[in-house]
Amino acid sequence: MLKEATKIPPAAQRAAHVEEAGPVQGRLYKHTKLWSFYADLQESIGATKEGGFDATKSVYEHMIDLKIVTPQIILNFAAFLEEHKHFEESFRAFERGVALFRYPVRVRVRVRVRVRVRVRVRVNPNPVG
Repeated sequence: MLKEATKIPPAAQRAAHVEEAGPVQGRLYKHTKLWSFYADLQESIGATKEGGFDATKSVYEHMIDLKIVTPQIILNFAAFLEEHKHFEESFRAFERGVALFRYPVRVRVRVRVRVRVRVRVRVNPNPVG
């Protein structure tokens, strides 16, 4: 049901004033809380299924593409990728997320990125091998 609710409807490709005049269901796909719930659900349930990693990653990437992320969502996405040993993709997710925010938030997210990178380097100074 969440997959259907977050599906981008044809009305999304029209002008904003046309979308605003339409039914609420036409704007539901932009709701951050709905997407966040979908990502959390996909992460917890999808982890046990085949292809769960790719499905969860896809949900987070759609959120970034729609520009409906919060700093916490970016941090959750990066942590999810780190848990699955995708460190370079985690860093790319941080960078994509940082690009969506402005000055005060951007600095805070970047500080967290630097802290995580430093911790990662201290824990595993030689990642090869």
